[in-house]
Amino acid sequence: MKDKRSCTPDLCPAPGTGCCLNGKCVNLPPTECGMQYGEPVGRPCSGNDEADCSKFTGACMVKEKCVPSQPKATCEQDLQNRYLGNGSRCPEPESEKGACCADGQCGVETLEACNARKATFLADVKTCDPNPCPQPPPPKGGCCDIYGSCQESSAEADCLAVAGSRFFYGGCPETCPVVEGACFMPCPTKTVALEDCLMMSLRECMSISKSRFRLNEQCPDTKCVSCYSCKEVFGEWILSLPDETVTLTLNSDCTSTMVTERRVAEGATDLPIRQSLGTHLKGSWACSGSTIVVAWPDYTSTFVVDRQGATPKLCTQERGKTVCATQVVTAGRGLDEKPPPEEVFVKISIEGKGASPHWGGASYIQSGYHEEIFRLKRGQDLRTELRAYVNRLAGVVCKIVTPPGMISKDRPPQIWERAVITVLDDVITDAKQLKGVELKESWKTIKEDGPSLPALRKAKGCE
Repeated sequence: MKDKRSCTPDLCPAPGTGCCLNGKCVNLPPTECGMQYGEPVGRPCSGNDEADCSKFTGACMVKEKCVPSQPKATCEQDLQNRYLGNGSRCPEPESEKGACCADGQCGVETLEACNARKATFLADVKTCDPNPCPQPPPPKGGCCDIYGSCQESSAEADCLAVAGSRFFYGGCPETCPVVEGACFMPCPTKTVALEDCLMMSLRECMSISKSRFRLNEQCPDTKCVSCYSCKEVFGEWILSLPDETVTLTLNSDCTSTMVTERRVAEGATDLPIRQSLGTHLKGSWACSGSTIVVAWPDYTSTFVVDRQGATPKLCTQERGKTVCATQVVTAGRGLDEKPPPEEVFVKISIEGKGASPHWGGASYIQSGYHEEIFRLKRGQDLRTELRAYVNRLAGVVCKIVTPPGMISKDRPPQIWERAVITVLDDVITDAKQLKGVELKESWKTIKEDGPSLPALRKAKGCE
């Protein structure tokens, strides 16, 4: 500019100021900085580009992804991008959620939240429906049945499925609680009512001949006068009188017998029981409080139970004096017990679903229920025998080699897929009472082209 001697107009280039272009600081005139979409620093570059231009960068949204520390100009080169502003930062990525398991319970949480409560995180499972968490083993306990016996068990549902059973967490109690029900028994002869009823346990009821037991039921108001409330006097009694010996037997079914043996000559004084030599009478007896009334064909005898001592006494009045009988104890068991019957009968309901193969190469699929009488022998456990019965039903398929002949559709299946047995309330101790028991059933065929017999056998592992 040696030929220019005047500064008007000013021909000197304007001094450069800091301009941030693409993250770097460059000294440019302000107008040129703006033309290149730069950001003026307001002072000359100091040589520290990062410090000079860091405040002119921010988060840039490229579609759904966030890119941090981008200059505005660089971000907006693509019109679809979105600049979030100077100094902005990308949001922290949200922790991935999954199923979190604790004691069999499931919740959808982040890994951090799940670990904080020392639970198990399932990263590959995103839902709790169905529950993916392993279930803890059922609590151990004891199952008391209506007989008063207990078995160690962890299956509470199986225990409670049997009527009258109770489940105790932690194991069997020292003594199972007595489960009472209504015990119906025949009345003695020459009474108005047809049967008597007393509240007692099943074990007590089973010791009475021709009785039937109803769990969770109260006795009706109409009943005969019972002898069972004086059960401590069951058995034989010897009444020694001055001139004869009387053997009186009081049975638990309210029947009685009496045998007299006279020890004096004819003409002995009249006795309250009015018997002669060698007489063998049959009658019935009833108990009211402490009074025993024995009904013979032509008259009655009255005795009083004296319960003051260690063993009861059976006393009567003879010639104005109290005479007591001696109880004959049977070795091995008390007089208030009778041997339990050899077998009892339980009414059960079997509900389920299964198949009946037919000659068409397929099978009928049947669903429904029916009732039947289950026989239980002395010494057998009801729950164990029912479980064995279910297993036998499930294993029938392996015993069938060819389809049977004519099959009715709406009948119980020959091959059970599942079976649920429910014990009904009746426990019958006398086989003669089975004649009046009503058994219900309801079965329907829901499909006629079910699996063939070979397919059913293969699925059960019979081959």
